[in-house]
Amino acid sequence: MYYIAGGLLLLSIAMVLIHMVIAYRVLRSLSHYAQPPYPDEKCPKAMVVMCLRGSDPFLEATLRSIFAQDYPQYVVKLIVDSVHDTAWEIVHRIKEELHASHVTIQPHLKRRAGCSLKCGSQIEALETIDPSIEMLAFLDADTVPHATWLRELAAALNQPGVGAATGGRWYAPETATPGAVMRYLWNVAAQALMTELHIAWGGTLAFRREVFDQLKLADRWSKAICEDTMTQDALREMNLKVQFVPTLMMVNQEDISVNSFRRWVTRQLLNTRLYHSNWWFVLLHGLSVFVVVEGSLIFSLVAALRGYGNEALMAIGAAVLFQSTLCLLLFLLERAVLNLSSPRRRLWGAWWVWALIPVWMVFVQTMNLWCVLRAQFTRRIEWRGVTYEVLSPFHIRIVEETEVIVSATQSI
Repeated sequence: MYYIAGGLLLLSIAMVLIHMVIAYRVLRSLSHYAQPPYPDEKCPKAMVVMCLRGSDPFLEATLRSIFAQDYPQYVVKLIVDSVHDTAWEIVHRIKEELHASHVTIQPHLKRRAGCSLKCGSQIEALETIDPSIEMLAFLDADTVPHATWLRELAAALNQPGVGAATGGRWYAPETATPGAVMRYLWNVAAQALMTELHIAWGGTLAFRREVFDQLKLADRWSKAICEDTMTQDALREMNLKVQFVPTLMMVNQEDISVNSFRRWVTRQLLNTRLYHSNWWFVLLHGLSVFVVVEGSLIFSLVAALRGYGNEALMAIGAAVLFQSTLCLLLFLLERAVLNLSSPRRRLWGAWWVWALIPVWMVFVQTMNLWCVLRAQFTRRIEWRGVTYEVLSPFHIRIVEETEVIVSATQSI
């Protein structure tokens, strides 16, 4: 019993040190990032691509923001799932309201059987592209960009050794529902790992046109279920990197149900398993966190019932040490992100929500292990009403497609 308790404590200390190092590196990038205003004459002609399937809760805000970027030369191409999609009327109405002549809207007509609908839509958008376009930028419907979003991407791409630029997401929903709290906590850790492992995020992602073409990324996307996670491994072929832009940490105010949260996490992890070389680290991290917290709590209960009081206390100490460290790092990351976001708004003002964060963490860590194991072994995934069979990273098959229904307040 003593050796097991000691092992749990040592593992906890090791995990604390790892998380502190990662958090320090992320905090340093968030706090020391300085990017002077990027002048018009340096801004390359850009094309922004967004694919829509269903009308997301903040779709109108996203469209108004992207149609009115503070950027000298850019066009926007929107690929809507079909003319019957709920987003079709919205995008046309807002285009007319803003007289956005630089915006093109078209339905997704060429269904590709070997990739996801999103990848297929993006490829369709790129089939007709002006030769003068020098930068390609992609965003999701749940990203509400600020006025200089595109300009900041262009500035990041101008740095030496950079082939792609990306941002991050930070959840701050209006209501502290169980699903919203769990996704917030899970995403804090996930965003830190994504920054450390250079995992790109498709909600804000841009490429230099020449790099995109040389890597033949469109061909890779034509056989994949997601486009963003493979970016870093692909760029290594040209000795380039993904540049994380701290000022593009996008705040998302959507709510989510617990069931949708579970499916969402599984999908994020599956994408990492399929398309990123550091999946082993993500897998090992999920297992280690579960052992340190839930494993320590279970062991302490068994040890106490069998009369091993000291060992029980040692195991509880391991769990408390780790959870306390996570709470501290959570607070520091939250403050750093708020200093960059505009407008600055703290997640949920109610004190009782924050008081229960350590308890919610246990639920999230348990759910994370379940989703990690599902991502490791599952061959089917559901995404916006479409069920995909994943035979291999570049062998995807659509099994079933149904109408997508998006709530007025919740993401799916």
